Amino acid sequence: MKFKVRKIIVSLFSLSVCVFAQSRDNVTTVTIKAEKGRLMIIKDRSVIRRDVNYEVKKGENNNYVITYFGTTPKILYVNERPIYITPGDDVKLDYRYIRDPGKERDTLIATGLHFENYIYSQALMFKSPGRTKSMEGILIPKLSDSKYKSSAISFYDDLRKYHDAQWRYSKSYLLHQGYNSDIIRQSEQDDFVRELFSLRYYEDNFAKANKAQLEDFSKKLDLYFSSKNISPSDTALSLNIEGAIAMYFGHLAEIKFRKLETEQLLHEMVLFIKNYPNQFVREYLLFFLKEDYADTLQRYNFTGLGVELEKISNPVIKAALNEKTGNTRTPSGLPPDIEQALKEINKLN
Repeated sequence: MKFKVRKIIVSLFSLSVCVFAQSRDNVTTVTIKAEKGRLMIIKDRSVIRRDVNYEVKKGENNNYVITYFGTTPKILYVNERPIYITPGDDVKLDYRYIRDPGKERDTLIATGLHFENYIYSQALMFKSPGRTKSMEGILIPKLSDSKYKSSAISFYDDLRKYHDAQWRYSKSYLLHQGYNSDIIRQSEQDDFVRELFSLRYYEDNFAKANKAQLEDFSKKLDLYFSSKNISPSDTALSLNIEGAIAMYFGHLAEIKFRKLETEQLLHEMVLFIKNYPNQFVREYLLFFLKEDYADTLQRYNFTGLGVELEKISNPVIKAALNEKTGNTRTPSGLPPDIEQALKEINKLN
């Protein structure tokens, strides 16, 4: 799958492990005790540049201190795994190398107030990808199966069934463990992003090897994305949902409007975006078009986008439009470990 590549702007630190969080005068402090040889990367992922509301400083005795200035919960990433920080937390988090029979893996061990918010992703991660097999007998479909050779719709439906089963399991587990609604909503967003990644991956496969089935599959993808009522509140905690919009933009530009190969296709795509009913999504699509296809706009001497950009009300996008480096989208909007895992699974098909 091809995506426009953007640098990811993050607060990025090579760290090692023992995390202690506490609150002082509306400032949450996370102290990381570095252990020799354990490399950690802690970052805040974003699609479009935002003001940073935390800082990291190196202290004494090989310690690092993260100071979070926000008054609402926030998602940060520890080695690509989300941790949910709540102002007032008092948590000690150890990142250890666990040796299982025949396998070694990094494991988060947390204690303290709200400790479960720091390890929820791990609990789900270690049960995938075979977790739905014992529960519902639903596995990811193989595109190479003969029953899909003449039916992209059947493949799409089975792929959706697989992801729906994955989310039903995840949600039931999170509810059973008593996680709060923010974490459940965040996990649902992440599941949506993973599913959209799979749909785009296979759409690209159809584009390369089975163009006769591409249109049917792409129409289904369009309907699926449009059915999601994406709103500004969806990005309050984590910005993965912006990655989903970026992937949908890739679908529009690469597939639906055929890489804007002609001026007519450009006009058709601009008209489509202008009429997109969800304003929140529409403004992102306009921004990505300006950023990703600046050369195309210039080649066709297209000036009609300026009026639409001036109508944008999203303060994050407005600020990014005034910065040359405002756009920081990663290739797919997904954490690298998840993206790689999905690619490996999909290669089997």
